[in-house]
Amino acid sequence: MRGRRRRLFLHRICTENEVWVQGEEKIAQAACDYYQQIFTGQNDRVDDRILQHIPTLVTPAQNEMMQAMPTLEELRQVVFAMNPSSAAGPDDNQSGFVRGRRITESIMLAHEITHDIKKPHIGTNVVLKLDMTKAYDRVSWSFTCLVLRRFGFGEVFIDLVWRIMSKNWYSIIINGHRHGFFHSTRGLKQGDHLSPALFILGAEVLSRLLNSLHQIPSYKGFFMEPKGPQINHLSFADDVIIFASTDRHSLKLIMDMLGDYEHTSGQLINKEKSHFMIPANTSQDIINTIQAVTRFSQKSSPITYLGCPLYIVDK
Repeated sequence: MRGRRRRLFLHRICTENEVWVQGEEKIAQAACDYYQQIFTGQNDRVDDRILQHIPTLVTPAQNEMMQAMPTLEELRQVVFAMNPSSAAGPDDNQSGFVRGRRITESIMLAHEITHDIKKPHIGTNVVLKLDMTKAYDRVSWSFTCLVLRRFGFGEVFIDLVWRIMSKNWYSIIINGHRHGFFHSTRGLKQGDHLSPALFILGAEVLSRLLNSLHQIPSYKGFFMEPKGPQINHLSFADDVIIFASTDRHSLKLIMDMLGDYEHTSGQLINKEKSHFMIPANTSQDIINTIQAVTRFSQKSSPITYLGCPLYIVDK
């Protein structure tokens, strides 16, 4: 045990600027500065125009039920249902965060769509894989509340959510000692059972934005059979994959919508880690167009979605 503790002792760290910092106090200060920057949001006014595609789904009866005070019997049932040897909450998350949606179904659909990437001919389609930077930590609280209000959640419930999100204070433990004590102004708490639902409600904004592209006459999407559903993306929590055509204008529409979502939600797409996949023998002019518009890097088959590889099948 002593040997393990010795191995876990921090002697120095490398900062984002590739500067090595030594000494516990300096390491602690660098760590506090880093995490305080991550958990500090901007005070810019949230532009709610991108929420126009969100419908009102929550009924007054549902709001009344959510805002009602729990009875003593309900509290007793919850407390006594807890496992005293583990944290409260569901043990299995394989079925996904949303009832009726399964990871396996999303993976199978991604395989089917990618299988047709060469239709009607090589160079027509591209698959974009997004890398979201610290997705949970960057969520804007104001954005979350606006999304809840747009879906029809009541003000009492929204106020409760705001209070849960905003009561966050952090300290950094370095070599067994606690350093700093700062308040966050954005982000969702990892491990909080409410966080996955709040994150998915925010991600629904991006999903509906991308779906709205099909309403733009000049938009050209990933080639699919005309009689079938027109799908331009799949997402599961913060794992997002976009199916697009290589048309410059259409790619720019996608990137503009991603930019609007970033600015409003607080999310940040890491363009250095995001990438695209296209069939071999695609012309260099098309590759250059994709790189210029998206600023993503090209990746050879396969790419990974939900931990599973997606291959371009040779025919």
